[in-house]
Amino acid sequence: MAELSVDQNQVIRYFQDNKKGFLIPDYQRPYAWTEEQCRMLWDDLLTFAVPEIRTEIFDDDKDYYLGSIVTFRNKAGQSEVIDGQQRITTLMLLLRAFYESSSSMKDDSTRAMRNEIAKCIWQTDEFGIEKKGLKIATAIASDDDKEEFLQILAVREEPLNSKNYKSLYAKNYFFFEKQIAEFKDKFPSYFAYFPNRIMLHCVLFPIETASQDTALLIFSTLNDRGLPLSDSDIFYSKLYRVFKERNEKDEFVEKWKTLSKICETIFHPYNANPMDELFMKYMYYVRATTGETSIWTKGIRSYFEKNDYALFKDVSVFTMLQQIAFFWNDVLNQDLTRFSEDVLKRLFIIYNASNILPSHFVTVYFLIKKDLEEELFIDLLDKVIACTLLYAVCKPGQDYLRIPLYNEMAKMGSGQPADFTQYAVWSEQQIRTEFVQFQSTRNQALKFMLYWWMYQNPRQELLSNDLKLSVEHIYAKKRNIEGALEKKENIELIGNKSLIESKLNIRASDYRFEDKRQYYLGTRVVNGKRNPGTQIVDLQDLAQTHETFTEEDILARNEKMLQALIDYLRENGLLK
Repeated sequence: MAELSVDQNQVIRYFQDNKKGFLIPDYQRPYAWTEEQCRMLWDDLLTFAVPEIRTEIFDDDKDYYLGSIVTFRNKAGQSEVIDGQQRITTLMLLLRAFYESSSSMKDDSTRAMRNEIAKCIWQTDEFGIEKKGLKIATAIASDDDKEEFLQILAVREEPLNSKNYKSLYAKNYFFFEKQIAEFKDKFPSYFAYFPNRIMLHCVLFPIETASQDTALLIFSTLNDRGLPLSDSDIFYSKLYRVFKERNEKDEFVEKWKTLSKICETIFHPYNANPMDELFMKYMYYVRATTGETSIWTKGIRSYFEKNDYALFKDVSVFTMLQQIAFFWNDVLNQDLTRFSEDVLKRLFIIYNASNILPSHFVTVYFLIKKDLEEELFIDLLDKVIACTLLYAVCKPGQDYLRIPLYNEMAKMGSGQPADFTQYAVWSEQQIRTEFVQFQSTRNQALKFMLYWWMYQNPRQELLSNDLKLSVEHIYAKKRNIEGALEKKENIELIGNKSLIESKLNIRASDYRFEDKRQYYLGTRVVNGKRNPGTQIVDLQDLAQTHETFTEEDILARNEKMLQALIDYLRENGLLK
């Protein structure tokens, strides 16, 4: 066949003409559509097929676009689904619900409609009567509910009992049954029109290729309301193939499930799959060991697709992915059998950095060193934190921070120690000057500095990673409206800010310091109940040593924090 076949097709033609049927392959994700998505589809189809609940105003020249389907023809002649799995599955459930709901209706139009639906769902004779098997098969290795899906679609004599089915397939099928029943009760004379118009006037955009690899490349360019594969899903398919050849696919699938659950807990990338971040961290390790220092990084799929995903043909890659996930999982769970409290405090700061690059750097160090000698690890963590703080103040922006971090990663990859000494290009006076601008414009990086400052107090205990922290204005912003500060901009100095538990921040944010002290110390009683105070030692100390907190206190604390930063940079060799 040609390398690529693209067409627009009615649902009825696409399903009925596919004589060998569809296969949802073993490497796909489990079905994931919820009732909310099914309700949206139902409402859209109802509005399209029966506008204003009047069949006579339906426009036969209009079609409803359901989206694209990307498949390739496998050796058995089946259409193996790469993208559009969720949509095809849901349409099958919807058509099966229409078929079941019309079983008691004997009029000619309904009988004709049922025959057409039958030829969409089952392999049938030319009259749509003898049903020889389903038009869809699923082999998803990680889907424990796939048998329920096949049971729902199967030919049966009795209706299904909803109590016996718990999967998403079943929930959505019974949702459609309920909606159809309500529609049939209200508009029985219109009933047959609805599914017929879905089959005849709802169109799909099928894209069929000659190979799986071509299909995988194509699907990612399509943007629709389905649930397309992520980068890590593509990588999963490549790794799965390798383990399948080694007769280890079942063990691999179970390990992948575990890995996915861990990543969902520890990684929260913006607009991406948590597993994608795992592969991102591994990519930086590969870059380091191959000496790559360019700040212009490719996306992870572009990076790994070289030479037909050659890296993923080595099973040791999966072992390293597990090591990365287990490392960060132990960090988040604060495993004191693996890390000391001093190490965990520093990793807490890095994990909460507004810039994700420091955590990539730590991952590279871990994969190279494996056996983390504590003194050397603490020294490395301090240097990474110091460098991140330095660039946040003097050279803000992720692109600038990439230069030292990428270069030092490459040094580690070649067996040299990372020391960052060549980036000590700013003097104390220059840092003081840049610090003024930093405080007024670098909000996210400023929060990172507050994480660092919090742990500069040796009495600060390790906080739980589950604890939600916000930025507290010690001198309340609301109080400054009254013109109490000589320079109103001093309200935003870092000397007036601290991390605090989010719940306490909500309660205390607008109060005078005299009242905030009670919240910080946990001495305020509300409705006869005393709320716990803050765990932030710096705020506890302020509350115990200050009756008030004035503009002079803001400036004094600001200088104290700036001097601590300068001393920290000097200690780590990053001061000119």
